[in-house]
Amino acid sequence: KGVLALVRISTLYDQLHSYSFIAMGFFLVIALVTIVPTENGSLPIRAKYPFDSTIEPMHTVAFAIQAGAVATGIAGILGMDGMVTSFSRYITLQLEILDSNYRHCETKWPRAAFSTVVQPSKNFPPDIHCFVPFSREEIDEKDDSFVKRFKICIKHHQRLIYIVDSMNAVFGSSFFCQLCASSSMICFTGFQASL
Repeated sequence: KGVLALVRISTLYDQLHSYSFIAMGFFLVIALVTIVPTENGSLPIRAKYPFDSTIEPMHTVAFAIQAGAVATGIAGILGMDGMVTSFSRYITLQLEILDSNYRHCETKWPRAAFSTVVQPSKNFPPDIHCFVPFSREEIDEKDDSFVKRFKICIKHHQRLIYIVDSMNAVFGSSFFCQLCASSSMICFTGFQASL
């Protein structure tokens, strides 16, 4: 029940973060596209085009290109942030379960099992009072002992370290570029909104 409570709390935080971040991105796009004045043929973002963007219908085309570029950039940022945040949140959840398993390596603590039946109660305490298996093979461990439980914890600790290292290798450089892009977009939007 404690694991289920941790999963529910983690999912709630993930949903709150996602919805609030999507709302902020939506308002950022709206602010950049609508609040910035576009009279006299000016555009929200200064740019040069191979055509005269001050006259209609080319002004509308240039405006649509800029609005699409801003919306696509924000959508990319939201997608990447959402994905990395979700990965991080569920790795943190697994680390919390692993922390509990390290504390419950002694055989006096019961070994949990997987259950396909979920009880509808919403007020589970987020405390775990048993040794939680990470795979089905760990449920019916023969000759259960402190050493076997501790080795299981070490194996899953190494697995989580490998996952975190893989995430850093995949997302490290792109996240740095995305951080620079996000910062510049926020600064430019604030600067243009203040004009």
